[in-house]
Amino acid sequence: MDERERAAAFREWLESLDEELRRDVPHDLASLTDEQLENCDACRRFLESFRRTVELCRKAPRPPVDREGLARAAEAAREELRRKGLL
Repeated sequence: MDERERAAAFREWLESLDEELRRDVPHDLASLTDEQLENCDACRRFLESFRRTVELCRKAPRPPVDREGLARAAEAAREELRRKGLL
């Protein structure tokens, strides 16, 4: 995977994380109206914190890929499957 593909995959992952987080917001918070937000300090703080978290995730640098570590983990997983007779 080249640098552009990794960047695209990372952006896709962040977008899916954003979508997942939206699904995990309790219905009563997800459906708050502007009027309710004006009257609820805790709701406004939560929403602002959530927005900052999503923005930080979107701006975060891509983590380096530890190819050797991934290869070791994959081999360990294969070995475990072999040991259990599943591979």
